Amino acid sequence: MWDDFTQCSLDVSKKELTSAPLPSPPDYSMDFVLYLAAAKSTIGVVLVQEDDAFHEDVIYYLSQGLVVPELRYSLIEKLALGIVHAIQQLRHYILLRIFFSW
Repeated sequence: MWDDFTQCSLDVSKKELTSAPLPSPPDYSMDFVLYLAAAKSTIGVVLVQEDDAFHEDVIYYLSQGLVVPELRYSLIEKLALGIVHAIQQLRHYILLRIFFSW
């Protein structure tokens, strides 16, 4: 049975799915920005570029679960591990480019 609640749920789902920041193709003439995040058991990285209107376009997402020895790392060590992981995975995007990390 299709009612108003079901239609509203569908509309909200469609809006969220179509407005999520989907990865964009990189523009190699522009600089990249790397965002890092570290939690207790995971590190995450997002590579973005700003367009002329200062809107950030997502280029690539990365995340990695930490193994037992890495779980004992401090926050700074986890962020450093995130940078190493990002450079290993995204080196083809960042070679010969100016790169900022936040």
